[in-house]
Amino acid sequence: MGRNGVGSLLLLICIASSRASESFDAFDAAAASSKPHRLEHLRFQRSLVADTAEEAAEVRAKEKKVFEQGEHTRARKALFEKRLAACYGDDACRKAVAARQLEIEHQVASGTAPAAVVEGREEKTEEAPKSTGWLRQKIGAALGYVHVGEGVAARAREMLSNSRLLDARARETRHVKIQCWGDPAALEVSPQRIGVSQEVNSIPDPRTPESEASNAETVGEAADEPVPKSELKRLRKAERKEQRRLHAKEQRQQKKKMQRQRKQELRQEHLESLSAAERAEFLEKEREAGKERKAAIQATLDHAFQHGRPRIAINCSFSDTMDVRELTSLAKQVQLAYTQTRDSNSKVQLHITSLHAENPVMRSLESQGMKSWKLHLHEESVWDVFASEARDGRLVILTPDAEEELLEVMEEEVYVVGGIVDRSVKKMQSRTQAVERGATKLRKLPLKSFGPAGCCPVLNIDCVVRILCEWLKGDGSWQDVFELCLPPRRVGDRAVLTKRQRRTQRALERAEAGAPMPAA
Repeated sequence: MGRNGVGSLLLLICIASSRASESFDAFDAAAASSKPHRLEHLRFQRSLVADTAEEAAEVRAKEKKVFEQGEHTRARKALFEKRLAACYGDDACRKAVAARQLEIEHQVASGTAPAAVVEGREEKTEEAPKSTGWLRQKIGAALGYVHVGEGVAARAREMLSNSRLLDARARETRHVKIQCWGDPAALEVSPQRIGVSQEVNSIPDPRTPESEASNAETVGEAADEPVPKSELKRLRKAERKEQRRLHAKEQRQQKKKMQRQRKQELRQEHLESLSAAERAEFLEKEREAGKERKAAIQATLDHAFQHGRPRIAINCSFSDTMDVRELTSLAKQVQLAYTQTRDSNSKVQLHITSLHAENPVMRSLESQGMKSWKLHLHEESVWDVFASEARDGRLVILTPDAEEELLEVMEEEVYVVGGIVDRSVKKMQSRTQAVERGATKLRKLPLKSFGPAGCCPVLNIDCVVRILCEWLKGDGSWQDVFELCLPPRRVGDRAVLTKRQRRTQRALERAEAGAPMPAA
């Protein structure tokens, strides 16, 4: 290309550049008239054009700064939302968080905010010794950075007090806490137990003013620990579950109270309808019937205590593997087993073994009224109490992990029921202990052969005892016994419906029968 050609090309480039600038100006004017902020953005993009290496470095630095500002803004927003979620809907807490966030944004705009605040992260202090429960730390981390409202503070204090019972160190020495709580004489067992018990008993009452200050200090120490959303969700779920449980318990108590009142009202109406002579005769017959019933029950208990057969032993040597809630459930099941054998006039003889002083289930059993029960209590293990029966092959270990089924209940044999309540279902406990002790006769209830389809082989202690008693009273039919004794939730082919499903089922039955539907 000659010189004329080069000159022509440069002329075209200049003309194109001038027209491009005119078009850019026209575009910018149109953008400014429609969206003013768009013009500012375009000017910023235009400023990023670089002609030299120095200008390119400045442009990259400017881009990096802008992107960092965006990341910091999003981080502060995420932290603000997390703090709002930790308020559990409390208005005072949300207002305090919003005011604090407004102050933070003013500090960022004025350039006086610390680097951690600008970047949207919480400064972590040195962690306190983790001697408190995990629940206390999580609540403190969720609620410690603001002044919470009264409702949240009350829930936090309640959950903090409950967490002390779930502390890891108290869990490891659970038997000390249960046996020695408030009993100085029981603490003189060993220096180690004395130290642990004193530490447990030294926990202040969360309702006292002195403990509120310590709770506030504990909450402040754990304030900087980040709380995952899943942890907060689990805590809220646990709180709702506890509220539902307390509400259901209150409803049951109220229902029982109303039933007792109704029964008393009916009896009073009947007495008022009688004459004076008839009323005296009725009351005398009622007293005599009560005395006869008590005498019959006492005679049955005395005969079962002295000569009852077969013998059923509840092995309570597994208590060290259970927590407080499971121990309470174990004691309640033992109480139900005793009352069922007493009220059904059963001839079986009940034994409870391994009830030594250090067994943590002792306190729960005593709270259920064990001292007034007419049965055999042993400090020794079941293997020592029935050693002769074990040598003769008359000691039958009932465990759902056995391979052979129990086909009949013999009066000369001793049946051992494992005192286990494991909500997490730890398998093979009773079988492993029996094998280690040299037991040769392991049996399971014939639920697979004679029970309903899909029935779970793990049953409560009182249910197993009732099954054995009903088989002795019946004609030897396992089907009839299971139909009578198994709870509905354990029967696989019998649907267990919710309240809503039962209401729907009743509505469909009324519709099929032609009955009018109830008003909504």
